[in-house]
Amino acid sequence: MLNRHRRFWLLAVGIMMLGSSIASGQNYPGKPIRIVTAQVGGSQDFGSRLIAPDLGSALGQPIIVENRSGGTIGGEIFSRANPDGYTLMYLPTVAAPGVPGYESTQKAGLFAPAKTPAPIITRLNREVVVLLQRSDMKEKFFSDGVETVGTSPQELGAMVKSEIARIGKIIKDVGIKDTE
Repeated sequence: MLNRHRRFWLLAVGIMMLGSSIASGQNYPGKPIRIVTAQVGGSQDFGSRLIAPDLGSALGQPIIVENRSGGTIGGEIFSRANPDGYTLMYLPTVAAPGVPGYESTQKAGLFAPAKTPAPIITRLNREVVVLLQRSDMKEKFFSDGVETVGTSPQELGAMVKSEIARIGKIIKDVGIKDTE
């Protein structure tokens, strides 16, 4: 078990559907899938590259990890992607490390563009959760200080909303202002 004083990463992976659609997605995937990260060589890159080969095998298509430095560039690519399940974004939220008795975590998830068909979200979520529950995959992540937790799109959505509210309160409480 990880020590509460040690900084660790918690990877809560689910696929969150940010919209809805009634498309069937029966032939999904029919081409390679890309995961766009905004962090070259960091935990996003590590996690994406660790799951990509096995996720690609499970889905029958290669998973391409595409690093785009800076959240703005990666976010722009993601926001312009078609809602077809072929572009995923790996987004973290971070709690401040280094405070005695405080547990620092990084939560990350795979996100699909708004209006990605529900059957595609369900398939991606199922494959990722199965992958993250395998003992060999848990060991690979844990060796880098990462504890994996497979979750549902609804749980991931609730976690993101909670983090936005929590971080927003901190920003307001300490008086951080937008410089633009």
